[in-house]
Amino acid sequence: MLDFEITPRIRDCLQDEPIFSDPLLAKYREESAKVIPFDVLLSMVEILQKGTGDVRYFHQLIEGSTVVHPIIEEPPSDLSPQQQAEKEARLIRLKAEQEHRDYLRMTKNIQSDRKHMETLNAGRELQGAKDAISIGINMIVSAVTLFVAGYWGFNKAFGDQIMV
Repeated sequence: MLDFEITPRIRDCLQDEPIFSDPLLAKYREESAKVIPFDVLLSMVEILQKGTGDVRYFHQLIEGSTVVHPIIEEPPSDLSPQQQAEKEARLIRLKAEQEHRDYLRMTKNIQSDRKHMETLNAGRELQGAKDAISIGINMIVSAVTLFVAGYWGFNKAFGDQIMV
């Protein structure tokens, strides 16, 4: 439940307005009352809007007030120390699993690249084989070209003489 600190403005509205004669509001008029529930403030605003006072809206009523959060105490545990330890271990395991799922979700696009790394490595290995084959073909073509160029040049230089 949401509570607000009772400010002098709220206390003045409670005490000055004769329309707040409701016995349920009497406990909030006392000086010992420090907080007032949100729903009571809303009902006060509804009543004030029908009246002729200077406070007609909720924000005017709670001006200067702070929200008071109630202190929630944990009920005492009925678990034995062994059960408590098992509960803590399970909680730690569940947190670790959740963190792992979050990590996988955040890095899923990175891991998909890693899955294709094997095929990329195969492509690199094929690239090496392709380079070796092209070097071999280049050497054979170069040797044949040099032989043809030498034969043609020798025939131009010495004519159609047959070498014995």
